[in-house]
Amino acid sequence: MKKPAFYKNWQFWTTIGGFIAIIMTIVVINLNNDSKSSKSSAPTTQVSKKNNTPRPSKESHKKETPKPKPKPEVEIPFNPDDYQTDITFDNLARNPKDFKGKMVKFTGEIAQIIEDDKESEIRVAINGDYDNIVYATFKNKILNDSHILDEDSVTIYGKSLGLTSYESTDGEQITIPSLQLQKVEDHGPTSDE
Repeated sequence: MKKPAFYKNWQFWTTIGGFIAIIMTIVVINLNNDSKSSKSSAPTTQVSKKNNTPRPSKESHKKETPKPKPKPEVEIPFNPDDYQTDITFDNLARNPKDFKGKMVKFTGEIAQIIEDDKESEIRVAINGDYDNIVYATFKNKILNDSHILDEDSVTIYGKSLGLTSYESTDGEQITIPSLQLQKVEDHGPTSDE
């Protein structure tokens, strides 16, 4: 059987078409570059004839917009009368939406504390009852360079944030009331009576 002529083969024409497309692309790119350079060179020549001083770049005309300074935190003076004592743990646990945003005051025992450089997290057993635990966070600066320890008796003042959930060490999902504290009064170790 006789082989068909190479020019009748589809692969030959595909290769030729590819080469033609590449060559045309190169020609078009070169034409665009030539037209851009000829347009940009003419005004530059005229400018240099009119004025011998160098033109400032467009970047030098840009004015730097000053970045807004962060607003300092407004320190609101602490007033213990702003915090409600009639809101109970049960209120926060059963109706968290009703008490979200309310300023509350509780006394209890530190069940757990986790500190870092700027903030701390505590779990507090309200009135020493480990069935009534609240989770609370606060900025360390409110302690004036002191530290709270486990089993310390504390009075906490803060804003109710609703409920928070976490997984216990044995894998259970635990949901408890959450507070953002504005003040912590540390009364030292809980006395064993």
